[in-house]
Amino acid sequence: LRRYLRWMPGYHKTRRCASGLIIGSRTTLKQLPQKYHSKAVYIPENAIDPRLFPPRQTHRIEPPIKIASLGRLVPLKGTDMLLEACTELMRQGAVTLDIIGDGPERSKLEAMAQANGVTDFVTFAGWIDHEQVNHQLCQADLLGFPSIREFGGGVALEAMALGVVPLVIDYGGPSELVTADTGFRIPMQNRTALVQDIRKTLEAIVRDPQCLLAMGQAATQRVQKLFTWDRKARQVFEVYEWVLGDRGNKPDFGIPLQNQTSDEDL
Repeated sequence: LRRYLRWMPGYHKTRRCASGLIIGSRTTLKQLPQKYHSKAVYIPENAIDPRLFPPRQTHRIEPPIKIASLGRLVPLKGTDMLLEACTELMRQGAVTLDIIGDGPERSKLEAMAQANGVTDFVTFAGWIDHEQVNHQLCQADLLGFPSIREFGGGVALEAMALGVVPLVIDYGGPSELVTADTGFRIPMQNRTALVQDIRKTLEAIVRDPQCLLAMGQAATQRVQKLFTWDRKARQVFEVYEWVLGDRGNKPDFGIPLQNQTSDEDL
């Protein structure tokens, strides 16, 4: 149905008359006619307040690997794929899964855990107070977030800010937030192949769990330097300067945003 948005009043005139366009994702940029690209600036939708998501000070990784899943329990979030991919490792006592959230898929997921004999390794926390989310995530070694249709993926940023490594699908918003050194991106493909690749990734983590420590630190640094609201405000300010003629070149922050190595880049 999104294709029908172009018939809304003002849809074309807004793009034609705007002096600048802030684009929230690569997908959105691809949908924008080429003639408007010269006035489009890429700035991802999401950011975090570092005061609300401070990096955890200490974390030890000990078996079993603790995986957290956070979000609505609906088909698009892919929680069933994560549970299926974890099943054999759970039977081996290698991983646990904490499912935080609720929704129409919960009864199906509970039945899956029961049928596969892994109820001792899966917890269903339901909805929890927002103040408790940080505490729950900080107990995890890995965030499992295999959503197959996600424009923003703010939960991935929140986990990264805390130092929790995310596992996401290499598609949509999360794939623009997570890099190879800050998380795991599973290529978009059919369901069977997705589950298989998630399982292989988890097996590799179980073999070398300490890799998550360096990745978690890199994830925190990436968020602190690129994805705070202050950083986003400065980027938007640069766009206004360009639109008003106070700077010559259109801002270009990279697509997606690239890791930075020094505070001089801030």
